[in-house]
Amino acid sequence: MRLRDWPATSRAAALLILILAGILYVPSMQGLLVWDDHLLVSGQAIGGGRRFTDCFMEPFLSYYYRPMVSASFYIDHLVWRNTPFGYHQTNLFIHVLTTLALMAFLNTAFRNRAVALWGGALFAAQPAQVSTVAWIGGRTDSLCTLFVACFACCLAAGIQAWGWRKLCLMSGAIIFYSAAIFTKEQMLALLPLVPLAFYSFGDWRGSRLRSARNSWDVWRTAKKRKAMTVTTACLGVSVLFVACWLMFVPLPSTIAPPNLIAQMAQGGRTVSYYAFLLLTPTRGLMHLLCLGTFEEAGAWPVALGFGIMAAALFLWFRWIRTQPACAWLLTLILLTILPVSNFIPMPSLLVAPYRAGTTGLGVAALLGWLLGRNWGREALDWRADKVENDSRPFRPARVFPALAGLVMIAWTSTLTAWGAGRWSNEQAIFSTIVRYDPYSIIARINLTAALLQKHDSRLAITHLEYTMGRLFGSDAWRSGPRAVAALQSDGRIMARIRENQGNRVDPKEWLATLFAQLGFARLDTQDLEEGLQAFKAGEALYASAQINLGLGECESLSGDIRMAEIHLRRAYALQPEETEIQIKLGKTLSARGKWNEARALFAKSIRLQPWAGQAYIELANAQRHLGDRAGASATLQEALRRSPRRGDIRHMLAEL
Repeated sequence: MRLRDWPATSRAAALLILILAGILYVPSMQGLLVWDDHLLVSGQAIGGGRRFTDCFMEPFLSYYYRPMVSASFYIDHLVWRNTPFGYHQTNLFIHVLTTLALMAFLNTAFRNRAVALWGGALFAAQPAQVSTVAWIGGRTDSLCTLFVACFACCLAAGIQAWGWRKLCLMSGAIIFYSAAIFTKEQMLALLPLVPLAFYSFGDWRGSRLRSARNSWDVWRTAKKRKAMTVTTACLGVSVLFVACWLMFVPLPSTIAPPNLIAQMAQGGRTVSYYAFLLLTPTRGLMHLLCLGTFEEAGAWPVALGFGIMAAALFLWFRWIRTQPACAWLLTLILLTILPVSNFIPMPSLLVAPYRAGTTGLGVAALLGWLLGRNWGREALDWRADKVENDSRPFRPARVFPALAGLVMIAWTSTLTAWGAGRWSNEQAIFSTIVRYDPYSIIARINLTAALLQKHDSRLAITHLEYTMGRLFGSDAWRSGPRAVAALQSDGRIMARIRENQGNRVDPKEWLATLFAQLGFARLDTQDLEEGLQAFKAGEALYASAQINLGLGECESLSGDIRMAEIHLRRAYALQPEETEIQIKLGKTLSARGKWNEARALFAKSIRLQPWAGQAYIELANAQRHLGDRAGASATLQEALRRSPRRGDIRHMLAEL
């Protein structure tokens, strides 16, 4: 029975679940731009946002190939421009659609409305989804989860359908599988789900299989050809994705990972973390961005992680004969979580709640099956005409799981609504993360940036100095030479950084980022000497683009424009695509009368970030000094078209 054929009571329950999925995220609707949102809404993260085709030919956030995410932000910008509210609405709509698709899949897979409703309700209120829905930048995972849910629904329904409906559903499954992997590379691991689905959701699924041999005979005779056709098509799409990745995205530089034993230990801790997040969520687990807390706990998280994997494998071998649909869901969980479980070194951030977004789909489905399996289709309609089919609708086997499920939904709904409110602005979310995850470097850096925007520099300095002291375990960080010596002699400093930022990140580079933030914070307090000292200490570790940007700022404030230009040119050579560096170097060149170079830099900044307005103003100023008043006027007209509310652009245009 399809969702539209459900009785009125069941359809009303499904509607309430969809309303719950939306209403829990109302606190995030007025949220501002957070973290990567600035790059996404400005278009810089999606290849500049100049043309729709660039979404499929330019890297996403410089390091990934995720054209479906880029395309969604491009379309959003056409509608909402730079208004965060519209982007939040899109995320909310995606989450509601995913909840509906999950209920449709569970209804098809288990032929039980209770399982579909329980699974949908648990997913709607699942705290692991908060960072994928309440955060604009979490759309990668929320959109990916939607495509996976639609892929599962079409695949299960197509296997059980006939004729043209079967062809349409199978085509839909291939399309949604393609959309999922072109949304996030993690979904390449889902390919084994395609042939397994023909085993798990066949027409014979409802009957008891007496032996593995009988089930294999059915698989071999009735499903093999269709399974091979669909699997081959999905494999071809996977190969196409890998080819596009290699063509359009530069290969990242890697740093040698730690030894195998340490890597396996990280994997065990990671599995434990995601298991706790998905099964026993708390406020703290919702806001972890590193494994420092689990590292401090000792060996038991490692042992627990491997125990969880062993238990999952045991259940899989048990369910593949008795509950093949559950085995398919368990496979979905394993295939989506293992690629981000640190058994293979992660490029950055050892853990993040949003990485479990798609895994949460399978967990909610399995929990829904556990709660709803004792409720037959008739039991849901005990108030209606079918009451004679079940004279005891409230048996203990149904009541107790139902009460447990209601308590779980109440608890997770409270957590989700509270967590959605934390994403209202950068200071709120990163203060929360720092509170529950004091080890997180990236949270401290982002909190510092938010505090600096509000000119609360002294509190920013306090957070950064606390982080430095925690990483070094001493005050050696206060001097560049002493910091270098400490890094060479104390391996624990490197280990602490890797616990935060992953095994492919150069620890010296991250420390330089912290020193750069500290330097900018001190400059904001008008303490040029202390700021310069922080930048010099960072330069002794790793002369990054941000360090050179800070040194250039110091030289500019001290009046040495020539040295400022030297440092800014170094920063530009290290990060030629960074628009902030382009604009600051362009301003410095303008101050030295090098208007042609400045104009070229401002023009490049506009090409990379055409949705921002400041570069247009600087370009127009350079064009005016070069005597190109017509070009300056055209530039300001384009700036006004993109940012019609900016009065400074109107004023400059009037002067021309």
